[in-house]
Formats: sequence, C-alpha cells, structure tokens
Amino acid sequence: MLSLPIRVIEQLGLAPLKEVLASTAAGYQRTRVFQDAKVSIGDRVGVFQCLELPGGDNPLLGVIPMEELGLELDLQKQELKLLPMEPGNSYLLAYGHSIHNLEGAPLDVSEMRESQQ
Repeated sequence: MLSLPIRVIEQLGLAPLKEVLASTAAGYQRTRVFQDAKVSIGDRVGVFQCLELPGGDNPLLGVIPMEELGLELDLQKQELKLLPMEPGNSYLLAYGHSIHNLEGAPLDVSEMRESQQ
C-alpha cells in the first residue's frame, strides 16, 4: 500500500476510512487507512487508499500503486522507471483463491450471494 506519515495526511486533508491492525517493523500496531490520496509520477496518475505510518517520517510507495502506475524500481540506479503503457498491456497482477464454506467445501456463487444478504 501507499503509506504516509500523519503530517502528510493532514496536509493533504485525506478522509479517514477505517482502522486496521498492520504489521510494521516495530511489530503489529493499530493504525488508520485514509482514502483518496492522489499520486502523480510523470504523466501517470492514480488515486489510492493509504496507510498511516505510525511514527514514520518517509512516505512509502507500495507495490499496488507501482503496479497501477506502471512503475518499476531500478535497484542499480536507485530510481523508478516508467514502463511503457500500451493498449492491451497491464502491470496489474491478480491472484485467485478458493473460498470455502464452514464445512470445508468450495463455496459456489449462489452461496456467496446468500451470505451477503
């Protein structure tokens, strides 16, 4: 995720969305998620939820914003590379997971709809 220090969140006037438990370098900490942080790098623009960095001073650009904006980290040059954005080309990754009911059987679509009602 995009992660920002609270001073930056306050400067941007971002609205709080929810409170979560996050794993940080200092262990698990309760922190907040804010909405509608607009990130512009070059000609790339995206709007993301962001995690408040408890006690952090430096913003962190996570994998999700990097994928959506088509960015790649060049470790040798220590810089971000803008990847080509061509029609039909995406850097977003999606992974599928099976959802199971309480008995351990795979959940089908009709069961998912029933559980949401």
